[in-house]
Amino acid sequence: MSVSNYGLLFAVCLMVYLFFHTIHISDYEAVQTKQTEYNLAVDEAVEAALFDAVESDNLRTINLNEEEVIHRFFQALYVNLGIMDQPMKKELCKFYVPYILFVENDGIVPYIQKGSGSDGLVSFETRRKYEYRWKGEKEDFLYVTLSDFVVYRNAI
Repeated sequence: MSVSNYGLLFAVCLMVYLFFHTIHISDYEAVQTKQTEYNLAVDEAVEAALFDAVESDNLRTINLNEEEVIHRFFQALYVNLGIMDQPMKKELCKFYVPYILFVENDGIVPYIQKGSGSDGLVSFETRRKYEYRWKGEKEDFLYVTLSDFVVYRNAI
């Protein structure tokens, strides 16, 4: 084989590689775009849920109607995802949000997805409030799992 044949073989192999590589790049860009849309939908739903949800505020404690916040969160999420008039997709969306966590000044209130009831609708229930003393330092870490396990570590 001459040098020109090697050059031609290299060019063909490079073209095949670049063709398949651009297909994967376009798939990756589509996934990233969809992931960004979902992140924005969740961010907007959180902001909409907490908007005007404060029942009382005396500068030391804030009382929220947590069930109303959860309801508003899901309503805003349905609107942002464009599934407001599709009840099956609404229940599927609730299925993909198994855990809602309210972080307050003195503790954490977890809301865990309860199994579907007799009506087939997904609901949330709270177990208890995990209290902590938060220093707000950079060395404080708070770990929460989907069960009753909460770990607070101070790295100092």
